[in-house]
Amino acid sequence: MPYFVDSNVIIGYIFDNADTFGKQSKIVLKGVEDIYSGPTVHNECFGIDENGKCNTITQKITREFRRAIKELKNNLPIDRLLILIKEWKTCQILTEMILNYKNNIKLLIEIIRASQATFEADCDFRRNKIDDLVHFCDRDLPYLEIRDKLEEFIPDPDDVPVVLDAHHVGLKIENLMLISGNYWDISVYKRQICKNTSLADVIYLKYFVAI
Repeated sequence: MPYFVDSNVIIGYIFDNADTFGKQSKIVLKGVEDIYSGPTVHNECFGIDENGKCNTITQKITREFRRAIKELKNNLPIDRLLILIKEWKTCQILTEMILNYKNNIKLLIEIIRASQATFEADCDFRRNKIDDLVHFCDRDLPYLEIRDKLEEFIPDPDDVPVVLDAHHVGLKIENLMLISGNYWDISVYKRQICKNTSLADVIYLKYFVAI
C-alpha cells in the first residue's frame, strides 16, 4: 500500500530510540517502495540552510550527552543523574549505560563518549537515506475549497498544508494512506479528512501495522 508520511515518521526514523516513534517509523519505512511526502514535511524536517527540526533535535541530543559527561565528572550521584535524564531524548540510551557501568565512572564516561559518536554517525547515515526512501512531491495547486473545509475541524492551521500535500499526491496515487504521529490534530479526524480529500485512510503512527 502507498503511504504519505508526516514529519514525525521521518524524524522518528532518523533518531530511532531517541524518539517516541522510532520503532514504528522504522517499520513504516522498511522495505516499502511507495512512500511519499510533500514540501511542508520536508521544510519542517530539514528547513532552509539546515534550520529544520532535525538539526534542532541533533543539537539537543549532543547537549544531553555532553551534560551527562559533565555531571559525572562533577561527581553527581548516579541516582540523581538518573532523575536528571528522565525527560531527555537520550534517556533510554543513557540509562542502560549508566546502570551497566555505574561502578566504574571513568569507563562510563568513555562509553558515553563512544556511544555519542556512534549514535550521531547512525543518525547521519539514516538522514542521508531519506531521499532514497521517500518521494517528496511538490504541490503547485492551493486547493482552496478543500483547505477551507479542513480548517473547519483541524485545530492547528499549520497541519492543514500537510493534508493538502497528501491530497495532491493522492489524486495521482490510488489508495494513498496518510501516516501521522499527530493524533489530536490529524489522526483523530480521519473520517472527515477522508471524506474531503483523495486519501483512502489516515493512520496514527503509534498504532501502525505494516500491511
